[in-house]
Amino acid sequence: MCTRSGKTWHRRNAFPVRCSCPRLLTASLVLVCVLAVPLDVGAGTIILEDKLQGSTSGTSLGGVFREDGWRVTDQYDSIYWHIPSTSMGAVEWDVRGLYPDESRPELGDASDLFHMYDYTFHDSDSNYSPGYRGNPYKHLVRKQGNLDLAPNRMKVVYRIGEPFFEEGTSPLDWDPNTTYRFREEWGPDGAGNSLLTLYRDGAQLLSQSLPGEYAPTGHSIRIGASTRRAPDSGAPIDAIFSNLKVWDLSNDTGPIVPPSGMVSLHGNSLEDEGGRFLGLGATYMQALRRTKFDRARYRGDLATLSSAGFNYIRTLSMVGWYDYWDGLEIAPQSFQDEQGNTIAGWSDYWQQFRDMIDIAYNEYGLRTQLTIFADAQLMPDENDRIQHMQLVLDNLQGREHKVILLEVANEAWQNGFSGAGGTAQVRQFGRYLADRTEIPVALTSPYDTSNAGIEALYQGSAADIATVHFERDRSTSEGGWLPVRDAWRVNAIGGIPPVSSNEPIGPGSSVNTETDPIKLVSAAAFAWMAGLPMYVYHTGAGVKGTDPFESMAGINHFSHLGKILPGDIASWQRFDGKQAAAPFVTFANGQPNKWWTEVSDPSSGVVQHIGNIKGNEFYTLPIGIRDGGVELEPRGNMTLQAFDPLTGELAMAATPRAGERFTLPQGPEAYLVKGSYADHAVARIDLGEFDSPHGLIHPVAGDGKTVAATTGGRQARRNTNPNEDFYFYFSVADWFAFQGDHRNLAITLDYFDADQGSISLQYDSAAGDQLADFYQHGGEVEMTGTETWLQHTFHVPDAYFGNRQNHGADFRFFGGVGNVYYLDNVRVTPSWMCDFNVDSRCDVADLTRMYADAGYDLVDGVSATGLTEYDLNGDDVVNNLDIDEWLARAAVRNGYNSPYVRGDTNSLGGTFPAARNVNLFDYNVLAGSFDPFGNDGPHTWSEGNFDGDADVDLSDYNVLTGHFSFLIGYDPDSNAVPEPPVILLLGAGVLMVLSRRGLAG
Repeated sequence: MCTRSGKTWHRRNAFPVRCSCPRLLTASLVLVCVLAVPLDVGAGTIILEDKLQGSTSGTSLGGVFREDGWRVTDQYDSIYWHIPSTSMGAVEWDVRGLYPDESRPELGDASDLFHMYDYTFHDSDSNYSPGYRGNPYKHLVRKQGNLDLAPNRMKVVYRIGEPFFEEGTSPLDWDPNTTYRFREEWGPDGAGNSLLTLYRDGAQLLSQSLPGEYAPTGHSIRIGASTRRAPDSGAPIDAIFSNLKVWDLSNDTGPIVPPSGMVSLHGNSLEDEGGRFLGLGATYMQALRRTKFDRARYRGDLATLSSAGFNYIRTLSMVGWYDYWDGLEIAPQSFQDEQGNTIAGWSDYWQQFRDMIDIAYNEYGLRTQLTIFADAQLMPDENDRIQHMQLVLDNLQGREHKVILLEVANEAWQNGFSGAGGTAQVRQFGRYLADRTEIPVALTSPYDTSNAGIEALYQGSAADIATVHFERDRSTSEGGWLPVRDAWRVNAIGGIPPVSSNEPIGPGSSVNTETDPIKLVSAAAFAWMAGLPMYVYHTGAGVKGTDPFESMAGINHFSHLGKILPGDIASWQRFDGKQAAAPFVTFANGQPNKWWTEVSDPSSGVVQHIGNIKGNEFYTLPIGIRDGGVELEPRGNMTLQAFDPLTGELAMAATPRAGERFTLPQGPEAYLVKGSYADHAVARIDLGEFDSPHGLIHPVAGDGKTVAATTGGRQARRNTNPNEDFYFYFSVADWFAFQGDHRNLAITLDYFDADQGSISLQYDSAAGDQLADFYQHGGEVEMTGTETWLQHTFHVPDAYFGNRQNHGADFRFFGGVGNVYYLDNVRVTPSWMCDFNVDSRCDVADLTRMYADAGYDLVDGVSATGLTEYDLNGDDVVNNLDIDEWLARAAVRNGYNSPYVRGDTNSLGGTFPAARNVNLFDYNVLAGSFDPFGNDGPHTWSEGNFDGDADVDLSDYNVLTGHFSFLIGYDPDSNAVPEPPVILLLGAGVLMVLSRRGLAG
């Protein structure tokens, strides 16, 4: 870590720890030396991600797109994007093809890499002067050529209004065959300044601040050339740019909070006080030695793993007997190694042991899996081994919640526990540990990792988890997918605990290695979905540590898995893809229920397609997809999303009908498919980083691009650029509503109530075939500035929903031009979803049923679990708000244009134009049931119970008087209230009731 102004800043990204303080060229600039993410933030919200592979979402001016990125072919090539104005953000991009000592005439002065500016200032996207050149928010990053005073350095310009700096780094090494990752961060430093920091491959190059806030009205970012046209500068010709990302860090989550509580097993799932979670570990065999001899490296590695989504490290308490570990020994005591060399024990061993666990957990939120005996030959005496185990337990007292698993030995059969006697001792030691700690215990991976070998070791043991090292054979006909899918078989073994894939094939693993990220990531997802609670990412960096973790293939592709898959997926019902319970029939070369390994000359299909189901929800994982994709046939009406396992990006969202075949393209060769079966009572979507759709999907494109954002304590989505993205689009499943087959619908929206603007509905109507009919105005809701989440229901009487809007949508919301607005849950229901007893009527009998099924507890409210048909506003609680929603829907169903009101005991169920009144009849009904102490009842609506509790009391009386209309109805043109004599009469009547029941005086 480094410090600035007395404050410590902790690194939160995946780069190694380095600190550099470049010299200042301007006396007024303040020197700041910090680490990666100096603003003390975490990952932030991605607002732009463009891989530049084959195409771009930005505006491209020259260059060519290839599979590996965008190649510059002319010095004036560029791409620019408009993003939401971001005063606290970060950007990353990769670039290859930067030459040292650049002397090409057109690049002799400078190679432009990156720019930011206010595009509204004199059209700076296309205008150089005064646009880009005089821009009040001009920022550029250049690599300097041989004409510069200091060739090979980086040059940075940063401006906020009048103040600016123009700063250079020291000269750097360059290799055109190396892909460099640049990262910049900017934002307030807490002292009225905006701090800008530049990194290359994790090494900080410079960090400077300017007074003010970086807040362009229109925020443009650009790679390649600016609008400047100079003969000796421009975009670096032949360079290849890729993987551009921009983050908004203003709503970030802050420092890491370690997980809480002891880890235990619930079914096949891990659980702590935060709930059930997926165990994602990383081998780190040198962790204890790094703690003792290189804590900076240890912390850097932990930061890399934590930011990449891992939640535990797999460590050793000893190692060093084999010469493989020369110079890397971990020595709880002095010993002689295999070669006869004496290795001194560490006098501070137990302090280092405790620090290893505390640093990982307290600072980086990582628990520890501890393998107690590795190279147990260095401790041959059984009593010494038992004493060591006891010391481990003693030093873990008070730290039990920081440890995810205790494993007796790593591959015990070759590390000091050979033969039948060794196996017996491992089982004995497992019992010793289990009898003395609540931390989950494992034995070891057996020599024979067949099902029979696993059963022989673990059946009847004291272990809570079985650690198994699965197949690493990549030579089979399926092309390296066997190690991915091998874990499926173990759940067929009876009498053993849940299994951890404890040392799978990985980059730099022994015997065979795997560097294909899709196989590495798929193996983790496959293990969890096969019923395994834990998966370990096993790498060369995690064994000896010769190479850094950040250089390991696939390391940055795991973090999103836990956001897509539920934490308890290992305990869901699993299926192999061919069972009738599987959501899809899977085809290979047109043959149903076949893998491509089972057909001749396969051109389409998968190696396997497993899945899980729980209630109405399911997940599937097709792997090893052939060039021709995989054809799937849904077994029921459904909603599905297919995610790229490598990026978490949504590759497909669809709502197919049963039997409606479709093809998933080969893409990354595997997908995580999330889905749900049809609920014909409601189509809904919960918006966020990963939308949760059920019969309703949210196309993001064109003038309707949105990004995940958190506001008002809720994760939601907002329009990306308020000057370009005016709409949120939604498409309803055809099996729910299509081409006018359900015309009378209610669309309920959760929105954040900002201080200005409005949100209006535009829907595909049955009014005709003109463009205006596709975008029929359906009403609007005005913002009132409460800065809270509110809900509004639009009633649509003539829905056509024929997918006739942009992007195949059926309706969209418009938030105005230039306004940022936030939406969360959206629900579509038949407007008459009020007929609970299914008698084709919406009347008081339906409210009676609602009261009874909710236990007459609608004042306090009850959970909607098991009562979803009554949760009309979708807030997961059945309460008085749902009574209000029922009164509105029932009225619409019965032909009225305003809701029924509380107090009306006898009009509910009447149809327009029948009059609706709250009058003396209703008062007399209430008086006859009045029961302030709740001794009678339960009472129904027809008896004067208007709030859904069991009694009829003053609350119900006050509601009635509030709507009392005497002889005049309460339709919109009838707003009469009781005259004073009537109020007095009612008051006297209530006193008479109270007196009659002995409750007055």
